[in-house]
Amino acid sequence: MASSQITLSEALPSDFETFPTISHLAFSPTQINQLMFPAGLDASDISRNASKYKDRATNGCSKFVKAVSADGEIVGFSEWLYCTEEKGMTKKPNDIPDWGPNANSELCDLFFGGLHKARIAAMEGKRCLVLQILAIHPSHQGKGIGTRLLQEGLRQADELGLPVWVEASEKGRPLYRKFGFNDFKTIEIDLAEWGGEGIDKHVCMLREVHIES
Repeated sequence: MASSQITLSEALPSDFETFPTISHLAFSPTQINQLMFPAGLDASDISRNASKYKDRATNGCSKFVKAVSADGEIVGFSEWLYCTEEKGMTKKPNDIPDWGPNANSELCDLFFGGLHKARIAAMEGKRCLVLQILAIHPSHQGKGIGTRLLQEGLRQADELGLPVWVEASEKGRPLYRKFGFNDFKTIEIDLAEWGGEGIDKHVCMLREVHIES
């Protein structure tokens, strides 16, 4: 299915129950995710993560965009954090993560915490958009759907005249480079210390304000 047959629209409250499974399937092949969530995803994980998404959409500054196939199936989604108020991006010291009982919480704290610290160090107090999640169901990857979801968010950023921040895997990095993101900082984790192999690298990337020439 070509990306032209995909419709993008703002997510509805009823869509959030679908997102955790798509996200899990999209990222579970990576070694870092297998080590953080060795038991996979169960019903309690889906419910908890769906509630997090709903809360961020309702009470936070996140906007979710879904990609829907011609037959009505949600095949991917993106989450964009809009730090558009005068105070810009703010630190939330009371936001304690709940990774669930099946997760390796220590590794989750190290991985996600490291990325978040880099984000705050670079962008605290600045108005910006943050691409928090871009997830495509494995059976629909490689069809340009992720590119369309990315372009939609970048269009919004350009209309607002704001930079965009993303934390990318090595696999996803070339796509972001193509759309004007530059490497800001690389976060590395020695997976051997957690029962894995090699080094996991995630790159914090920044796309400066884009001005049409």
